[in-house]
Amino acid sequence: MNSMTTETTFVSTGSRLHFGLTRIKPGSRNCINGVGVMLNEPCTRLEFRPAEKFSTSGSERLEIFANAWSTHTGKPLPNREMVLVGQPPEHAGFGSGTQLAHAVAHGLNQVSGQATRLDESEAQNVATICFRGNRSMVGSFGFVNGGLIVDGTDGDGKTTLIKQTGLPENWRVIVAVARQAAKKFGLQEESAFANIDSGKQGRAAELERMITASILPSAQNGDFEGFAESVHAYGKLSGEYYVDVQGGVYNGPVITGVVNALLGLGARGVGQSSWGPAVFAWCSDEDEANEIVARLPEAFGHPLEIFKAAVQNRPAQIA
Repeated sequence: MNSMTTETTFVSTGSRLHFGLTRIKPGSRNCINGVGVMLNEPCTRLEFRPAEKFSTSGSERLEIFANAWSTHTGKPLPNREMVLVGQPPEHAGFGSGTQLAHAVAHGLNQVSGQATRLDESEAQNVATICFRGNRSMVGSFGFVNGGLIVDGTDGDGKTTLIKQTGLPENWRVIVAVARQAAKKFGLQEESAFANIDSGKQGRAAELERMITASILPSAQNGDFEGFAESVHAYGKLSGEYYVDVQGGVYNGPVITGVVNALLGLGARGVGQSSWGPAVFAWCSDEDEANEIVARLPEAFGHPLEIFKAAVQNRPAQIA
């Protein structure tokens, strides 16, 4: 839609799981940076309601992203009340900030009469406007594409979409968040990137090989066992970059406990999303997911926030 609308505009997008980075400091040539997937739950829902003046409700970040959009485009903020009506837990590994930034920018484009494009170029544009995607743009490319996303760095040092593919609709993902582990892992992240031993970069080639030789082919062929096995192995190897900061391949004893509880239940494709505390496991169908969800709280023994999701194979919705 290119013309300005006076109706309420809705933006809905899912969550991003990040399986881990291949490289800490990408080189100047073409390389893979990381891999992840978009889920349909928990989702970000944003409404742009007609109003006498611009205002926001639900998150302080709404105004920050809106002002960044206005400064970049040169357009005034519209007479709308921008209301956040649903969002994943923040700082938990769902990429909630990136999804919110894109929802704000794309929604403002829509209500201001600007063409709303859901493509790689616009994903890069919005990421720049809203200061997202410094190390990986899996969430940004996921917003405009959905599905499984592999991103990378081209010869000019620009983050680019390497590959996108859908996943079988019947596969399910369990995501468990131990709230006692929830905190802003950004400080740990900065410390990790500042202190990574450059000698460890040799594993980048193996991580890239795992994506191209195992994760992508099994995803495209609907090979659940191969996909789950390769995602789990990939996450463990990527986590070795941060052993000195995390205390292991997973971020601390609580997250490690959730991982071990899932593995003890026979869950497959288990991993930590980004810096956690979200831990995920892949299930071949709804029945398997339901069984693990029912047994997980007792197996872990501490409070958990548990989400059951399907892969979101489509772009975010704007209407």
